[in-house]
Amino acid sequence: MTESTKTVEIVVNGKPLQARVDLPLLQTLLDEGVYVPHYCYHPALTPAGNCRMCLVKTAKVPKPIIACATYPTEGMEITTESEEIKELREFILEFLLINHPLDCPVCDQAGECELQEYSFRYGKDDSRFVEEKTYKHTKPLGPQVNIYGNRCIVCTRCVRFCDEITGTGELCVTGRGDNNIIDTFPGIPLDNPISACTVDLCPVGALLASDFVHKTRVFFLKSTPSTCNMCATGCSINVDTWNGEIQRLRPRHNPDVNDWWMCDRGRAGYHYISSEQRLRSYQVAPPAAAPSSRSSRQSSSFEETLLAIASRAGAVREEHGAGAFAFIASPWMTLEEMWLFRQVAELLSGASPGSKLGPALGMVTAPAGSPWSPIKQPSAFRIEADRNPNNRGAETLLPEFVKATQAALMKRLGSTVRFAWVVGAGPDLQPPDKLTGALAACDQVVVQDLVSGPLSNTATILAPAAAFSEKDGTLINSRNWLQRLRTAHDAPASLRPEIDVYQELLRAAGRRERILSADGVLRELTATDGHEAMRGFSPQVIGTLGRSLADTAGLAAESATADGGVRAV
Repeated sequence: MTESTKTVEIVVNGKPLQARVDLPLLQTLLDEGVYVPHYCYHPALTPAGNCRMCLVKTAKVPKPIIACATYPTEGMEITTESEEIKELREFILEFLLINHPLDCPVCDQAGECELQEYSFRYGKDDSRFVEEKTYKHTKPLGPQVNIYGNRCIVCTRCVRFCDEITGTGELCVTGRGDNNIIDTFPGIPLDNPISACTVDLCPVGALLASDFVHKTRVFFLKSTPSTCNMCATGCSINVDTWNGEIQRLRPRHNPDVNDWWMCDRGRAGYHYISSEQRLRSYQVAPPAAAPSSRSSRQSSSFEETLLAIASRAGAVREEHGAGAFAFIASPWMTLEEMWLFRQVAELLSGASPGSKLGPALGMVTAPAGSPWSPIKQPSAFRIEADRNPNNRGAETLLPEFVKATQAALMKRLGSTVRFAWVVGAGPDLQPPDKLTGALAACDQVVVQDLVSGPLSNTATILAPAAAFSEKDGTLINSRNWLQRLRTAHDAPASLRPEIDVYQELLRAAGRRERILSADGVLRELTATDGHEAMRGFSPQVIGTLGRSLADTAGLAAESATADGGVRAV
């Protein structure tokens, strides 16, 4: 047994517990369900002992101790609730509230403020302080974060985050005594790649995200667990919505994917959903529309759009054969969409994608970015250079699309292809002019995309795509971690998710009996020959934190437990 995993027996409120010697006593208590109020402590940061809220009593020490900076020892006896501790908590809260403005009615933190909660649960109902309060600055600390200094309790979580996690050190504590305040160093704004995580860390309303200030009350929000779509890390997030629109994205703790963090770019990765550039209606151009007249597309119903796709693909197939088709997928698609898209490619072209005379295949990808990792290691969090959320999924389900060379694809698009189907790669994609030029030369182009732009302008048939927060599905991140998207709000009126588009086409051709949900398609996919690596990964197994594709032993153990150890042969 190493020192880091050594355990000792302690007694907490008369109950014996096993505690790791390398974890602060406070963390042990929290892990065991013994709640002790705290402000400055955070499991990802070094203990500071600033707030003094986590006081507990030990049998061998005459004075109460702070649990965040104390480590368990053999035989330690702990009391977390007593009249003495209750009185001390009241005093500490009274002290913390001396200069607090008590502006809860206008504070964006109201409803999820620990100062508010603790005051109700542990504080007094009055204050002896009658002097004038000290006033502190309110200003932007950087492009993503504003500080409302009057509310700050100087827990220093944000300062330690910039020192220990990002290593950028923009924040510090200035002033003395009741003039203590968090600030940036002169000329150095808070502007690191995950700067808005300081807002998540702030236990009160002192640090607020500039993107969320005065948007709505947090107690109106509906929170949906999902996965960030802005890079191949696939951070676990909460999608907070109100009135059918996203108000903010927040990280969820996932020790195998993103720890407690997410990047600022990911937090802003929802604005396109309600923007004016968002594609919201199905559109179809006349059958023989020239490239210059494709802007004359007319609004169409979902059913009319599918009919146009099927009939025009059938005409091209009869006249030119499978070689006149091109299908360009996207690593922004879910696994379920990819699997169905390949079936649609086989259906419309009349040939297997593996055939030499089959359709041209390819992938549309967002451009690479800059990778970044926290300075504190080891850490599960990393901003990947790959800005596509499901490249690993494409490699798993569409290997022939991934391996197809861009040169071969462009050669086919510029000569033999008459019917092309292209799925856009995210809202930031700027397709190369060579691609859009080649698509404009095709007789028929089906484009599925999120926002209008050069790619959608080439379409004779335009099918708006559902955003990540408007659909269910699964993704595989850069570490082969299988995760889920969950519907957080409704898509624009009349818009149907891509899996409905593909399944309706397959059903009309007699290749599918009924329309399944994303969960149903996943079960179908994982039960199909050729996808043994994903066998057993049901939505229930994936859960809200995802699952490693390498965890086949864990899956076998769960299956054995579920059926009593009896397996069908």
